[in-house]
Amino acid sequence: MPSGSPPVATHRPTVPTRPGPAIVRQRTALAGPAFPPLPPPAPAHRAEPEPPLFRLHGPDDPHPGPRLVWVCIWAAALGTGGLVIAVRVLFGLFTTIPTGYLLAISTLGLFGLTATTAALAGIHHRTLPWPLLTIATGALLIALPLTTRL
Repeated sequence: MPSGSPPVATHRPTVPTRPGPAIVRQRTALAGPAFPPLPPPAPAHRAEPEPPLFRLHGPDDPHPGPRLVWVCIWAAALGTGGLVIAVRVLFGLFTTIPTGYLLAISTLGLFGLTATTAALAGIHHRTLPWPLLTIATGALLIALPLTTRL
């Protein structure tokens, strides 16, 4: 390079440097911590866990009392009505019976059976069995007229 020419500046990207630990300590001492400290966690409230809706009877469970008797009577009545329909379906299988009827009766029967079983499994709850048995009764009451029309 000739001595009379101006020096050529090389462009270097500037990388921000992190302040050293002494500067960070100095800033923290002057301004305080960046975030206030978190309060200690509150003690957890330990409530009794709610029992599941459907479970088997255990040895430590209280006896459901007369509710069990009434649920069993209602379930037996539903089973008797379902048996009448099942006999009609059995005879229909060996004779001519519409396929749509079999599908409808099977669906209603499984729906009612599931609701009745759930009512028996939910006997430990005060009000749970009654709507389930009402649903099962509705399925049976829908299936009975379908059966008598054939």
